[in-house]
Amino acid sequence: MDQKRRRKPDTRPETERARHAESSGAPRVRHKKRKRRLRIFYVLLFLVVLGAAVTLSLTVLFQIHSIQVTGTSRYSQEQIISACGIQKGENLFLAKTKQAEASIGQKLPYIGSVKVSRRLPAEISIQVEAAQVAGAVETNGSYVLLNASGKVLEQTKQPPENTTMIVGLALSSAAPGKQAVYKDDSSKALYEQLASLIKTHSLASITKIDISDPYRILMVYDDRVTMNLGSSADLDYKIRFGKEILTGKNDEGEDNIGKDEKGVLNLSSAKEDDRAYFDPNGVLSSAPAQAASNSQASSSSVSSGA
Repeated sequence: MDQKRRRKPDTRPETERARHAESSGAPRVRHKKRKRRLRIFYVLLFLVVLGAAVTLSLTVLFQIHSIQVTGTSRYSQEQIISACGIQKGENLFLAKTKQAEASIGQKLPYIGSVKVSRRLPAEISIQVEAAQVAGAVETNGSYVLLNASGKVLEQTKQPPENTTMIVGLALSSAAPGKQAVYKDDSSKALYEQLASLIKTHSLASITKIDISDPYRILMVYDDRVTMNLGSSADLDYKIRFGKEILTGKNDEGEDNIGKDEKGVLNLSSAKEDDRAYFDPNGVLSSAPAQAASNSQASSSSVSSGA
């Protein structure tokens, strides 16, 4: 005889069995719902706290208390601060610094470079550098003053003393505070390259640049020595070479070119033979395609000594 008790089959009606299964699973379902409600509650609470923090920071915290200007400029601090467009009391992180830089550069043309930055907890810093006049272009009876990058600084009836005159550069638009618009892109690129190299090599006393003929680029030094650079090839080398000759001395300790001497310094082939030729009687006009008067018969060879 089988001693094990056999499990009696569940003879309850089907509806009663379903009701029993539902009642036994109810606590687990209620627990899940409670966890879901708590999760939603904490998320909403976090969003409320975050929103309050953002609102507080935008309305009370990080308000701009000071705007400081550093650097060199012909403009006063008040003018620069006014031009930037940022006001005290604004939110530090909402201040439009890039827009402020552009506004300063346009409204105050003689600002060469400007950097507007945020400083915690509540300061705007404006760093400026004065723009330098790189050249003057005669246009319609007046003179347009440009910096090395082609920004228009001013239009004036008379250029400042010792300003480099630019010949052969035609402008179609010249609004102060904006980049000049050139009639010819190649002359634009050539001018900006020359202006940059003059600044890089600290070649002072350039009184004239003539780019009327791109194959015979001329620069006049100290209003007495015309540097014939030839074409635009190897301009960096030619200008550096020319400066060494103009400011250097020969093996006897004498100036390569006397401080009162006038003439033409031919640098057009300086890269090829590492020499330049100075003709004290030479004269070059701005008119293109004329024969150069610094003939080899009357010119002397000059080495930079480098």
